[in-house]
Amino acid sequence: MPLNIAAHDHLTLMQATVVSWVRLVCEERDLRGPVRNDLSVLTTWLFSHLPWLLEHPADGDLADEMRDLSSTADALAQSTRQPTRAGADCFDCGGHLLRRITGDGLEEDHVTCTVCHVQYEPSRYMLALKAAAWDAARVVRDGEAWATPASLAHDLGRSEVTIRSWQLREQVRSRRIGGIVFVNVADVEDRHSPKGETA
Repeated sequence: MPLNIAAHDHLTLMQATVVSWVRLVCEERDLRGPVRNDLSVLTTWLFSHLPWLLEHPADGDLADEMRDLSSTADALAQSTRQPTRAGADCFDCGGHLLRRITGDGLEEDHVTCTVCHVQYEPSRYMLALKAAAWDAARVVRDGEAWATPASLAHDLGRSEVTIRSWQLREQVRSRRIGGIVFVNVADVEDRHSPKGETA
C-alpha cells in the first residue's frame, strides 16, 4: 500500500498541535502531561482539562485549530462530509447543536439547533461548549457525585495539583470514566474544609 505523504504530514501536524496545547496546560497549571506521546492519549488528557481550557483567553484558537485539523483530515481521507453534532445542546430547547457542511465541503462558522433551528454564532456557541464541558466534568455514579480535579479546583478555589496529590495518595476516592480521572466530590470537600486540611 503506497504511503499517503499528505496524510502522514497532516498526522504529524495534528500531533504537534495537540502537544502544544498539552504543553500550554502543563506550563500554566504546573502539571505533568501524559507519559505516552500517543495522539489518542494526549487528546484524552487534553479533553480532561477542557473546562479550564474553555476559560482560557485562547479558547477560540483551540476550537479553530481542532476544527481545521478535523476538516483537513476528513478531506485527506476523501470522505463525504456529513453534518456533525457540535458537542453542545441548545440553551433554548435542549436540542442538539449541529455543524452543517457547505457545498464545497467546509464547515459553516455557525451551528444550528436540530429542534428549534436557532443559529448560534461562534461566541454563543463557545458559551454552549463551556456549559457542556462543565456538565461533562460532573457525573453521579451509584448515588455519589464525582467530578474532574480541574472542575473541583475551579469550584473550590483550590489548586488542582493539591486535589490530584490527594487522589494519588489515595486520600480521596477516584475512578476512571471514559479514560478520564474523576474524584469523589464529598471526599474532596471534606479534605478541603479546615477540619480535614492536612495537605
